[in-house]
Amino acid sequence: PQSQSQSQSQEDKNKKQPTAVPPKEPADPHVKEFLTWFQAEYKTRRHGAAYLVRWQKDAPLVKAMLKTVELERLKRLAQILLTDKTDDPFIIETDRGVGILSARFNWLNDRLSTWEARRG
Repeated sequence: PQSQSQSQSQEDKNKKQPTAVPPKEPADPHVKEFLTWFQAEYKTRRHGAAYLVRWQKDAPLVKAMLKTVELERLKRLAQILLTDKTDDPFIIETDRGVGILSARFNWLNDRLSTWEARRG
């Protein structure tokens, strides 16, 4: 038979060791608001086409963009992306989803800033 110390040692090995995990940032309610809005806006601006939100993939991209611009500006950038007037060849050949919004974020932001500067 095992001694009490051997039994205790085996139990210790079987216990999961706690891991140091950095605390998660609190969920940003604007991420969900944007993705819900984007899905509806996509359908409106893309001739009734449905947009499948991939929450695991899209949410971190939106969260990162919202660290750079306010929610309303991000919506404006998305509207530019989704419009048929966008003439960027790269965008034209894509699904115009959140991944493309993120990939072309700087270009779209530059376009909007240039347009705003001209308007005065």
